[in-house]
Amino acid sequence: MMLRFLFLLYIVCSAAPVFSQFDFGKTAEDESARSGGPVRGTPITQTWRAGIVIEPGAQMENVAVTIPLPRDWYEQKVVKIDEEKIDAALSGKIEYRNVGGGAKEMLLKLGKMRPHRPVEIVVAVELQNYD
Repeated sequence: MMLRFLFLLYIVCSAAPVFSQFDFGKTAEDESARSGGPVRGTPITQTWRAGIVIEPGAQMENVAVTIPLPRDWYEQKVVKIDEEKIDAALSGKIEYRNVGGGAKEMLLKLGKMRPHRPVEIVVAVELQNYD
């Protein structure tokens, strides 16, 4: 009888740590605030611009332009990506792709071209960074 009681007591006491590993509706923000961990502050909105200018000159073939873009992380959020200065003839050739484990880039395949005027390709990215 005593052995059964001790066995039952052992099972009840060992169940508490097992169930404590599940969050049961808690969010990461709640958990980090309660545990003294990092908490995101107020967001600061920034606009980043990246691009390239192709000057007039020699004829080019198989031209591919890649522009690195930021991604969502815990401390930053990409709000929007705006293709700011891109010629209408080039806009249909844009691809966004993930590279490797965490990088994102814009790929623009221009093919064959001989620019008679400067060609600007500028992308604006709006970010929210947290303190």
